[in-house]
Amino acid sequence: MNALTRLAPLALLLLLATPATAGGPATERIAGHDAFAKGTLENLSLDADGVLRRGQALASVPLKADTAWCTARSKQGVWIGLGNKPAIYAADLDGGKRFELGDGLMVTALAPLPGDALAAAIFPGGRIVKVSTKDGKVTPLAKLPVEHIWALSSSATGVLTAACGVPGTLYRIDPFGAARKLADVDDAHARCMEAGPDGKTLYVGTAPKG
Repeated sequence: MNALTRLAPLALLLLLATPATAGGPATERIAGHDAFAKGTLENLSLDADGVLRRGQALASVPLKADTAWCTARSKQGVWIGLGNKPAIYAADLDGGKRFELGDGLMVTALAPLPGDALAAAIFPGGRIVKVSTKDGKVTPLAKLPVEHIWALSSSATGVLTAACGVPGTLYRIDPFGAARKLADVDDAHARCMEAGPDGKTLYVGTAPKG
């Protein structure tokens, strides 16, 4: 059930800003779905309980790249993996850091690592490198027997899990770069993954079987 449907039998109270000399905020009563639907949510957000709040501002940042493939959050902020020349970019509206990662076509997956670093998967070749978020130094970490690494996740100790394609597999990589296969996924690609609420189950999306 969406928020508008839930609001249909209710009355929505809006506080509209008025000049200070008017004696404080004014209240406008909007009752019913039809009356509410006539309005717009420009620069506002609406939660499931019908409360309106200021919305997020939308801005764009030129990445000077052909494609943006992936993102990851570290202690230093949000990072974007780029192609068709592999690089990572620190998302910053005022102009962030950009580090070139050498040979390859694109960065297909990112994950934070301990010690102000990121793990970056580079296509082609099934390569994972470690990138310092301070100076951009790139260190080879692991090479997997796959064509694609579509997703990376990391633990607090720096252990990585990689969702891979052709063949569709999951790999575990320790902080020293030693890799072992966790599972085959009975499909060409393991495209995405997320740990379940119990912290032990891993949910994996595959392709092309879906």
